[in-house]
Amino acid sequence: MATVGFKAIHLAELGKDDKVVKEFEVSAAKGGSIGAKIAGIGATANTVYASNVPFYVSAQGVSSPKLTLDIADLYPELSAAMTGAETTEEGFVTIGAETKPPYMSVVLETNDKDGNSLYIGLMKGKFTAPDEELKTAEDKGVELQTDSVEGDFIARSADALVYAKASTATEGVTLEAFKEFVFGGKAAGK
Repeated sequence: MATVGFKAIHLAELGKDDKVVKEFEVSAAKGGSIGAKIAGIGATANTVYASNVPFYVSAQGVSSPKLTLDIADLYPELSAAMTGAETTEEGFVTIGAETKPPYMSVVLETNDKDGNSLYIGLMKGKFTAPDEELKTAEDKGVELQTDSVEGDFIARSADALVYAKASTATEGVTLEAFKEFVFGGKAAGK
């Protein structure tokens, strides 16, 4: 389905039993969503050969789902939540050998070609700390060095789902209902 623009990223930090601990938003008001790329949703196909020809193709589930988010400014509260970073009494943000990022759920908000809101969700994954890149200002002015974070996703234990997509072109689909489904583990059709 074709998409137009990129409105926002909604994230939920998951705690024990995949319950939402805290929600975050990256939008024009805070952080600024630039881009998102989802890879590895399709099943890995395995071809069985017999009688000197491809005989059977096995494909089930998902491959290795990955999400890359490009954010104008990964604000400190969200960065800490995504990476598991801790802040010392002196105010130093630290990541070390014992740092464990929490599981997160993600909803991406965009539009389809007809102007309907389109939501894409990944149920459960962990993000790695973003790379840092520093550049000097040049004669064309200072350019913002934006942030890029990557996450690997797995099936949610409640229902074995990894990915979901919905459009407001379908009656009853709202952002809040979709977030409840992706973040809360509400079973489809219930």
